[in-house]
Amino acid sequence: MYTYIWCTEPSSHGYNPVASIDDGSCAGTCFDGIQNGDEEGVDCGGTLCDPCPIEYVGSLYYLELTFDRYAEETSWDLTNLNGEII
Repeated sequence: MYTYIWCTEPSSHGYNPVASIDDGSCAGTCFDGIQNGDEEGVDCGGTLCDPCPIEYVGSLYYLELTFDRYAEETSWDLTNLNGEII
């Protein structure tokens, strides 16, 4: 039988279920500057770290129009906060 030295803490990113001796590598993975475990970003997200911040990169909108039988009578304008048509 082999002895596996690894992280033996099930709630850690570095957990290895076959490890029999803990090597101390379980701590600090949410602050190590590396995306590891199930993190969604570097040191954030996943089941163990704080959620990742939402980064504002602009505006994205999805518009779905459902017309009745008289679609040719339907019109619309998209305006900004100043009421200007964009």
